[in-house]
Parts: sequence; C-alpha cells; structure tokens
Amino acid sequence: MGDIANALSMVNCIPARIKGPDQQAMFEGSPRGIAGTAILEGAIRQVEMFRGLIQQEKAGARLELIGVGGVSTSDDVVRFLAKGALGVQLATAAMLDPEVGIRIRKDLAKVAIFGRASSAGRR
Repeated sequence: MGDIANALSMVNCIPARIKGPDQQAMFEGSPRGIAGTAILEGAIRQVEMFRGLIQQEKAGARLELIGVGGVSTSDDVVRFLAKGALGVQLATAAMLDPEVGIRIRKDLAKVAIFGRASSAGRR
C-alpha cells in the first residue's frame, strides 16, 4: 500500500438507514451518511483496528492514519491519537462552531499535552 498512499483517513461518515420520530423509514429507506458526534466511538474503533492490521502487515512501508469522525473536543483528539492516528481532522464540529479547532488547540496546549499527544499513537 505504501507505493500508492502514505496515509488513510478514517472515517468520514458511516452509512445508516434513518427513521423519523414515528419510527418510519426516511429517504425511502435509502442509507445516508451519518457524521458528527454520532460516529465518534465507531471511528475510534476503526482507527484502532486499522492500526493493528497495519502493524501485522509489516510490508516495510509506513502507512499512517488520520482520525476523522465525531471530533469536537480535545479529549476526542487525544483518544484518536492514543489509538494510532498520526493526526486528527475536524469537519462537522467546525461547521457547527467555526472556532472549535482553535479552542481544541488551546485546550491541548493548556495541559501541555499537544507535543506529547501528537506522538502518543505512533508505533
């Protein structure tokens, strides 16, 4: 894989069928991409699973992971890094609050974890 890509982004959204308050299928029952805090736990598990698979592969090429999915706090960032992500990306949270990235960076700097956390998930 290292010849093709040097990183994978885990996970933009998760497909799911949506039900309305009356429990009836919405969107004619077609799956839709679910994003934001609803997918945080699944996204962290996926990063952890892929980090394990990459370590087993031992193909010589280093393949990094970018944690994506439900990130909205500094704790979320630290959790992704601890499970093997090299970096973390915000999307939905930034659409809801354009200053969330600045706040997360400040929070990480306050606890003097930003430098250490960035290598916490590395092999």
